Amino acid sequence: MKKILIKAGKGVDSLSIIDKLRTAILLAKYKMSLQDMEEIYTKYFGGWGTASTDYKFEGYIGDECRLTCTKSQVFNPTLKLEADSTHLIEDETYDVARIIVRMVDEHGEDVVYANDVFSIRAEGPFEIIGPTTLSLIGGSVGFWIKSIGLSGTGKLILYSDRFGELEEAITVEKRG
Repeated sequence: MKKILIKAGKGVDSLSIIDKLRTAILLAKYKMSLQDMEEIYTKYFGGWGTASTDYKFEGYIGDECRLTCTKSQVFNPTLKLEADSTHLIEDETYDVARIIVRMVDEHGEDVVYANDVFSIRAEGPFEIIGPTTLSLIGGSVGFWIKSIGLSGTGKLILYSDRFGELEEAITVEKRG
């Protein structure tokens, strides 16, 4: 039914003879009218001007809910800065850490269509490997930082026109 509703949303003329036969079979099987099918389409796919629909999925093992995921329209996305490590240790050679920038919605889910541009800069005993102006690709992007032979604490600063500044403290320990 989902595929038929999506095709119907593009116009009834986009339905093939087979789609029309499948529609007739579904209507007969579930004792539905075309009006019922139209209401389902409007409720789940095409309700322009109405309140957004939220979908909550729960995964159970036995009687215990183990996982919950909510999908809805994105109203307040945010950028998240996630470092694999915020503590670099330089010994015989430099140390590196991967940093991931993700755009997430109110439920912590990735906003996979985001392509926002932002800049990054390092202040302190580390530097950025690669370009300092990046854009999200499919809602996220990664880059690397490395120690530069000094000890101390510094800041990784991300700036976005849309979201402002985000900061992450990075500590570098020089050994040997």
